[in-house]
Amino acid sequence: MEKEEIAVGGKSEIEIELYSDVAQLSEVVVTGYSTQKQTDDTYQAASPVGGFSSFNDYIEENLQYPKEAKENKMEGKVVLKVFISSTGSIKNIEVTKSLGEEFDKEAIRLIEEGPKWLPAKRGEQSVESTKRIRIKFKL
Repeated sequence: MEKEEIAVGGKSEIEIELYSDVAQLSEVVVTGYSTQKQTDDTYQAASPVGGFSSFNDYIEENLQYPKEAKENKMEGKVVLKVFISSTGSIKNIEVTKSLGEEFDKEAIRLIEEGPKWLPAKRGEQSVESTKRIRIKFKL
């Protein structure tokens, strides 16, 4: 392989021509190979049975606006961290962004009484996971 340095100076374009090198690899010798099984490292996040579209429909149809909040025209969102087991059951729910106790209770109720969940999968194996869910309260 031959190297050459060229001064660019004030030129905005340079024409370069490359030549093939005679020192090429003429044959490849395999000295060993692996019989290790490749693992499937794909990850599929947990999701509600029926998908998120039907889950969102369920939320809209079943959301019960807290009475006092409705009278005071309060709006906002509650953010939940939902812990889902490897069997798809909900293990725990934490409120990570609160809008008030009544809103939090309603958001948790919706998740607890809502559709079942399909667990997350790593390859073919079901695994525990967490999911962040926002419940919007809008009049």
